[in-house]
Amino acid sequence: MDQLQLNMQRIPTHVKVALKVLTEEKRPRTLGIQIRKVLNSIKRISSDCINLANNTHMEFANVMNHLGEVIALTEANKGLGESQLRQVEIELNVSRVWQTQLTQLNDIMKEHYKNTEDDLRFAHVEYSKALARRPSRFEKSLMRITGAVIKLINNAVKTFQGLTSG
Repeated sequence: MDQLQLNMQRIPTHVKVALKVLTEEKRPRTLGIQIRKVLNSIKRISSDCINLANNTHMEFANVMNHLGEVIALTEANKGLGESQLRQVEIELNVSRVWQTQLTQLNDIMKEHYKNTEDDLRFAHVEYSKALARRPSRFEKSLMRITGAVIKLINNAVKTFQGLTSG
């Protein structure tokens, strides 16, 4: 369970890296490659989490089998009715603990998902704003033409001043 929590704590770091890539990278191809790497890391972490959760569940089932053996030995000594009552109580307590842990894990995963979703929305908005701020080719051409016209006028004024003063 500790390893599972450690893996879950790594996800926000990868999300921050994804946001940094989205806000800083301008080339679509490089952006795609870097985002793919980050998403693959998150996918690998989630696969590790699933494997750890499955292993934990299998270990839990193994413990339950051992508890079953203990209960069987107890039945031989105490009687069937009393043993069944204890078995039900143990299973109920174990189920409550398991349910609490799964609820906590679910809450953590929901929180990470919501944070990731919010961060990606923010990154998308920032990326859209950044794209909107970039001048188009037409605007760049217009700026070049305007600059050339201004230089031409300045040169004409200097020439005219040179003719009138000389």
